[in-house]
Amino acid sequence: MMAARETQINRVEAERLRREKLNHRFNELRSVVPNVSKMDRASVLTDAVAYIKQLKAQREELEAQVRVESQTAAKACVASTSTAGGHHAVPSLGEVEVMIVGSEAMIRVQCVDANYPCARLMEALRGLEIEVYHASMTKVKEIMLQDVVVRVPKGLTSDPEALTTAIQRRFQI
Repeated sequence: MMAARETQINRVEAERLRREKLNHRFNELRSVVPNVSKMDRASVLTDAVAYIKQLKAQREELEAQVRVESQTAAKACVASTSTAGGHHAVPSLGEVEVMIVGSEAMIRVQCVDANYPCARLMEALRGLEIEVYHASMTKVKEIMLQDVVVRVPKGLTSDPEALTTAIQRRFQI
């Protein structure tokens, strides 16, 4: 009889812990989803789904923008490296451009395709502890074009020049 009572108490305690854990997770979800319409669970889940869909659409839009800009840069690079005699003027130094939008930035690096520039850029970003969302590279003649979308570190959110300088130092252009 005593064992059955202890088993029932253990079940009640386990259920209480499960409910507490579930409530804690809903509170966490509520805290990361902006503009929660109501505090009930169904509204939190509905708002979270809408927010995730919005983030996916933003990501797809940024990726499309990066693809278009990468193609435009590749075309411009081909036009600028060609000369009338058929020779190609390859810049000896690369270029780093940074455009910051909110907490994200698009980094464009154009350099000579020598000594694994893609690996060097990723190593530079890792050394700066910058989280990469998307990266693409295109090789046109001897030029490597790299476009990277990243989360901007907190100290550099309003200063593209500081981020550009930090990347150039690490990338050793």
